[in-house]
Amino acid sequence: MGISKVIGIAGTSLLVTSVGMWKIGLRIVAVPFLATSTIAYIIAVASHNSINIPWMLGKNSKGRFPIWSSVLFGPFLILARVYATMKRHMRKKEAVYNMIIEGIYLGGWPFMLKHLPPGDPSVIDCTCELPRSDFVLTNEYLCVPTWDTRAPTISQIEFAARWACEKRAKGKPVYVHCAFVLVALGIAENWKDAENIIREKRKIKMNAVHRKTLDDWSKYRGWRRRWRSTVQRYRHHGLLPDKGVFLFVVDMNANAEEDEQLVQDNHKWQFVRIIQKEGKDTFFHLHIHLQ
Repeated sequence: MGISKVIGIAGTSLLVTSVGMWKIGLRIVAVPFLATSTIAYIIAVASHNSINIPWMLGKNSKGRFPIWSSVLFGPFLILARVYATMKRHMRKKEAVYNMIIEGIYLGGWPFMLKHLPPGDPSVIDCTCELPRSDFVLTNEYLCVPTWDTRAPTISQIEFAARWACEKRAKGKPVYVHCAFVLVALGIAENWKDAENIIREKRKIKMNAVHRKTLDDWSKYRGWRRRWRSTVQRYRHHGLLPDKGVFLFVVDMNANAEEDEQLVQDNHKWQFVRIIQKEGKDTFFHLHIHLQ
């Protein structure tokens, strides 16, 4: 069950409780329940897959919540921490973290120092409702705010994967608090094989939203490889200089003006080459239309 449904059910329960208290004369007691149910409904809407605005809670890049968020969403944030803590204690048989491959760990929200793997790891936090623990250094911390059961954006996945690879290149272990992002770190040739590798080490849950986003991300990576190949081909034929700033814009307009056609991997690509000179810099806009 998705987070929006869970929070929506909780909000309805609180609303029914507040109405019942109001009817029996406990109006002062009913007000907090009514206020909390209102917050729950707001979160249920914001976390719905068609809306999906995790930044609404205000969690910043350092993993902290501003005062206004603590006041407005205080009940939800407190319950989220209590739930995460209780869940950890209820699953004592489950390891706090597991090493998936050398230097890459997957685990739950680290609210105690002993929950971190050895080697002073860098941490990728994919929660929008849980704060960064004080023992996690800000320069070794990456916040990718995401609702539970939802998926980050393609740009967030790409950034997190690059960030983790940079840390690994420096010899730092990486601790990921999200199996979804870990799948995208390139531990296998494709994300489906990566998912199977992770399942061999730790029990994870991936839903249809996660898989669709990973499919889209894989296509994005494929497009990037084709774009690099296109630039190299243009340079080889003298159509582009060896140096320059290239801005790639996907043009889905079927009536896009054609300059030339390029066939790659059984896909027909149409390219419109536009050169703009701004001062000393020359910008080459390759408008790409995929048929």
